[in-house]
Amino acid sequence: MSVNRILPWAIVPLIIISLVSCNPLTVAIPLLNTPTTISQIEQKQPNEQISLRGKVINLAPFLTGGAYQLEDNSGKIWVITDTNLPKQGDEIKVKAQIKQENIVISEQNFSEYYLIELSVNSALNNNNIQQLFFPHK
Repeated sequence: MSVNRILPWAIVPLIIISLVSCNPLTVAIPLLNTPTTISQIEQKQPNEQISLRGKVINLAPFLTGGAYQLEDNSGKIWVITDTNLPKQGDEIKVKAQIKQENIVISEQNFSEYYLIELSVNSALNNNNIQQLFFPHK
């Protein structure tokens, strides 16, 4: 085989990789994962990992880490973290583990749900979306 026949076939994979890696749809696929809403948490199992998106509305600092209350359209929930607290008013996406605490008072069981933060990302705003789809600007 001649070099002239091999060279075009060697370039094809490079072209395909460059087209796929710069495609906005490829970059946006993780955005298509629908986060759990706060109202759906009670239907999930304790220790299950979920992603959740919401606005930080309250903070409770501890000696190490703290807790913050997250709110979405469906409700509010506390998230415990051992890292720095987000700022009040921040829109964030959290990957967390569901925890359930059973509280028994006068033979009545009250379940309280909260989350243990595994990771946190800033939620997308217009500047982040433009940076995501047009990183070369």
